[in-house]
Amino acid sequence: MWLEKPHSPCWGFFLRHIQYTREKIRGRRPALAALLPLVVIALWNARPAAGWAARAGSSTPRVAALYAKTTGHRLKPVPQAASQARKAKTFRSVIDGAGRRVEVPRRVRRVVSLAPNVTDILYAVGAGSRVVGITNFTKLPQNSPKKPSVGDPLDPSIEKIVSLKPDLVFVSETINRLQTVESLGRLGIPVYSTNAQTVEGMLATIERVAALVGVKPAGEKLAERLQARLGALHERLKGHKPKRVLFVAWRNPLITTGRDTFLADALRWAGARNVVQVREHWPHVSLEEIVHLQPQELIFPGQGSGTAAEIRRALLHQPGWRELDAVRRGHLLVVSSAIDRPSPALVSVIERLAHELHPAAFADQKSPNAKAARGSGGTPRDKATRGLRSTQTGVSAPLAARKDGSGRRGGNEISAAGAKPWRP
Repeated sequence: MWLEKPHSPCWGFFLRHIQYTREKIRGRRPALAALLPLVVIALWNARPAAGWAARAGSSTPRVAALYAKTTGHRLKPVPQAASQARKAKTFRSVIDGAGRRVEVPRRVRRVVSLAPNVTDILYAVGAGSRVVGITNFTKLPQNSPKKPSVGDPLDPSIEKIVSLKPDLVFVSETINRLQTVESLGRLGIPVYSTNAQTVEGMLATIERVAALVGVKPAGEKLAERLQARLGALHERLKGHKPKRVLFVAWRNPLITTGRDTFLADALRWAGARNVVQVREHWPHVSLEEIVHLQPQELIFPGQGSGTAAEIRRALLHQPGWRELDAVRRGHLLVVSSAIDRPSPALVSVIERLAHELHPAAFADQKSPNAKAARGSGGTPRDKATRGLRSTQTGVSAPLAARKDGSGRRGGNEISAAGAKPWRP
């Protein structure tokens, strides 16, 4: 476990030491020996209501008897079961996405979300009014009141979080650090970690988050609707061979996604399979290898990539890229970066990408995205997710992974969606 409860003092030793000290000084300074019990009584009366002194007196009859013998005052015991019952009325024990047991208030009225995808979920289930703090990478829905920012998800201000007096803080293993979780835990602030490693895991996260903030029915209804859409999409794609694609997380150096990431699972739901199938979450690959593999489609994240036409014009003048059939034929797609963010908007991105990759499967159905731009000579398709804007613009896992220029993250940070470096 990351966080350990502080050890209580040994009250038997403490009180025996008081008794020994009193007997030792009684012969020399009777007045001081008489005052010693009064000091102990004053300390006892100043104890916290549920602090270590109360626990010591209520749980150990022998210590209470020794206290009475030493000071001449009886200690009224507080039944431990009653104390636990009071705690059970206000807190509940849950297991979070990192496998930690967390004591969460039964009534959650103030929430700080350090994960943009969780903020997205909170607003989607109607709990946006309970959000009192967000991060710099969070964009709220239109017409929503502004919320205080606590800083960058990787290094938020602990002081700012504490000042907001949250009942619960949400984090994500894919964007937050263990150090943040430990710091908040030491201050007694409940921290719940999410860790959706698959698209279906994202649906489960929606239900859990909604239940924790007291809107369980809304979370269940939202998850059911999204599951129904995914089920209908799965039926549509039956019998259609997955397209061989290359997801370009970063062009220089060339970084793609491995087979066990959240992004890879989202691509599979859209009827695609990344040509690079390795265990490493965000592998560096060479253009020579990609030329040998010849993917049918190239997929680029929408954040800062430009349109498909602009990307194609640039790649046609670059050695290696221009040797790819997908570049020459204009088989490029630019999708929303929400495809790698476990939030409700993900399902819309998957649906629109599936329409672009498998138009025959939707011949009797109008495409949900704007009409793709295609000119003479096979002009590449424009954004497959045109018009789609998630309520979050947070840094996706591949984008965050390349902040240091290497595509890898150090320390306790997550190297990719689904990695578990700071689990207990």
